[in-house]
Amino acid sequence: MTGMSQSNQLPALISSRICHDLASPLMAIANGLEFLEMTGFAGTPEADLLADSVKSARARMEFFRIAFGAASPDGRIGARQAQTALGDHFRDRKIDAVWDVSDDVSRVEAKRAFLLAQCCETAMPRGGSVRITRPGAVWQIAAETPVVKEVSELWEVLQGGHAEIGSAHVHFLLAYDAADGRGIVVDLSEGAITVRLG
Repeated sequence: MTGMSQSNQLPALISSRICHDLASPLMAIANGLEFLEMTGFAGTPEADLLADSVKSARARMEFFRIAFGAASPDGRIGARQAQTALGDHFRDRKIDAVWDVSDDVSRVEAKRAFLLAQCCETAMPRGGSVRITRPGAVWQIAAETPVVKEVSELWEVLQGGHAEIGSAHVHFLLAYDAADGRGIVVDLSEGAITVRLG
């Protein structure tokens, strides 16, 4: 977040701290499940439920670390890490998410792309697919879904418009701020959403 004051970075720093502090207890729960498996607990509905819950929580935490956490301009993220965080997070939402960028990118760029993908998710109540690409200098998030939910007031936030934003849609405000003045273009059609960041 180049050029931002320390106070403006405060929400991202708080998010990073929360993700960091949650990592240890989640790892402890996962280790505890492994010990329980040795006692014959494995394969039971209760064990499967706990294992799935821990896996989902860890996936969300990694996604939130990138999307909401502090992003140093010189920090980098590889394609495999981005794909894992993106794919695991959206899988629970019945969305097939693909990170189609082969080279390493800055964490700032990954943050922008993740936030815009989450904006698309808001308008995809019945799931679908999301593909993130970077043709040239332009980032593109292309989504396909059976139904595109009407959230026009939220899309306007990405162009600097004003809307009543609750915690469930804070990613629209964060995506606008993260764009740092770069234009965001949203194209909507039947069954498709395309968001471009120039």
